[in-house]
Amino acid sequence: MQLQPDEQTILSTNDDIVVLTTRRISGTFKDWGHAHTTFIYLEDISSIQTIYRSNIILVGLSVLCGVFALFSLSKTGAIEGSFVASLAIGIILLIYWWFTQRRMIIVYPNGGKPLEIAVNDMNEAQINDFLEKLQLAKTQRIHELYK
Repeated sequence: MQLQPDEQTILSTNDDIVVLTTRRISGTFKDWGHAHTTFIYLEDISSIQTIYRSNIILVGLSVLCGVFALFSLSKTGAIEGSFVASLAIGIILLIYWWFTQRRMIIVYPNGGKPLEIAVNDMNEAQINDFLEKLQLAKTQRIHELYK
């Protein structure tokens, strides 16, 4: 990201995926065959949300597979194909649930597409520090604009 005149970087990730400056926040995201960059000027931020997303249905299905495996084991008294298959499916569903959990910070502008930042690798202190810096930068930007 190229800085504008009199703009300074406040915070950036090591690989510049998310950059917070004195005037704007940007996120550059790449996925298979798809890439996009979102810029939001700090004065245009209307709200910030932290969320945790997980598909609880996968946990429920995993538990049901485990119950079915125990039921088939208790019914026959021996380890059979239905026990192994349902136990394997339950474990696969649980592993899939584990890897699809996401913690995110979503920055909503006054109109336009929100900036969704995955923060799975950050602990609570780092997330709170980022949010504090973002709010402080927005406050300072508003004061700068309306002096």
